[in-house]
Amino acid sequence: MTDKFWKKSERRLARMFGTSRTPLSGFGSRHTRGDILSDTLYVEHKVRKKMFFKKLLEDTERKAKSEGKIPIIVVRERGSPRWMAFLNLADIPNVAEEMKSL
Repeated sequence: MTDKFWKKSERRLARMFGTSRTPLSGFGSRHTRGDILSDTLYVEHKVRKKMFFKKLLEDTERKAKSEGKIPIIVVRERGSPRWMAFLNLADIPNVAEEMKSL
């Protein structure tokens, strides 16, 4: 029996964080409802056939590349204090370093 794509993707994501996929991730787990095991992070992983922001992401990546910069998309709902960012996980260390100097 072949493994489902989303399970393989969760395993790969977990390896990026130096951990493993939560057994029976979600409601059935006795560890956490997050998709990867972590004492400090709660990571929810989703795989979609189409992402609503794909064109925006590709456009932002193209523009950032032409300027030699790291692409980040920040979204905020009007009236909400929460700011959310979309970026490549591999860019997180570089972004964190840049934010230290702000």
